[in-house]
Amino acid sequence: MTAESLRSLRERWETPRGQELAVRVLEALTGQGEWSADLKAAQVDGRMDLRGYRMPSPRALREFHWRSLAVTELAGVVKASGTRWRSVDFSGAVMEHLRLEDLQVENCRFDRAVCTDLRLWRCDVTDSSFTRADLRNSALGPWSQWGNVYSRVNFSQADLRNASSLAAVYSDCDFSNARLDDLD
Repeated sequence: MTAESLRSLRERWETPRGQELAVRVLEALTGQGEWSADLKAAQVDGRMDLRGYRMPSPRALREFHWRSLAVTELAGVVKASGTRWRSVDFSGAVMEHLRLEDLQVENCRFDRAVCTDLRLWRCDVTDSSFTRADLRNSALGPWSQWGNVYSRVNFSQADLRNASSLAAVYSDCDFSNARLDDLD
C-alpha cells in the first residue's frame, strides 16, 4: 500500500456518503447497530472493506500531573464491548485511543493502521494481522481477571514502542522486525 493509495482510502470516508457510512460503521463496531448490506457487500480479500476508516477522535478535557506522570483526561473515547469483529479489513485505518473489552477479533487486518493508545481487556485476537501498524503506547495485555489471547497474529514491522503486555498469551505470533523499544 503506497502513501498515495493510503491517502485515497482515507479520503473516501470524508465524502458525504463516506461520512454517512462512517456513522453506521461506528454503531456496528460498538454493538449499537447492525452491519448494513452495502458494507457487507464491499469486500477485499474476503473481508469487509473498512480500509482507511477514521474513528472519531476523543478530545482532551484536562491535563494534570499525578505523582511523576503527565495525565490527559479524554472525553469521547470509542469503546467496543462484548461483540465480535470477523473478517474486516481495517488497513490504513486511524483508530487512536480505542478501547476493546470482551471482544473477539477473527480474521481481521489492521495493516498500517494507526492504533496508538489502544487498550484491550479480555479479548481474543485470532488469525489477524497488524503488519506495520502503529501500536505505540498501547496496552495489549493489561492485568484483569483474564488476560488477552493472541493466536496466529502477525505483528511484523509493527511499532510497539512504549506498549505494555503484562497479562497476555501469544501463540504462533510473528514479531519479526517489530519495534519493541521500551516494551513492558
